[in-house]
Amino acid sequence: MSCDEVILETSLSADGLKQWTLVRRLDGFFTHSEEVYVDLRDCGGGIDGYWSSRGYHSGLFDTLQAAKDDALGALPWLSEQIFGSH
Repeated sequence: MSCDEVILETSLSADGLKQWTLVRRLDGFFTHSEEVYVDLRDCGGGIDGYWSSRGYHSGLFDTLQAAKDDALGALPWLSEQIFGSH
């Protein structure tokens, strides 16, 4: 995230391996992204792991609701996290 963005919402998947962030940019557009946790505990090297930006990255949206709708459509785990499993 750059200094011209404001985090509006975040969510962590139930298994703790995916993280979603919704931001408002300084130019007024909205965007969201998913990060994936890469676990290195079994690989040695003295670190547990890191968050990678290799997950989903959206385009730009004029409205907050459009960005949220896209996130819920693109990330099934997010919908389950917010609304519960169906």
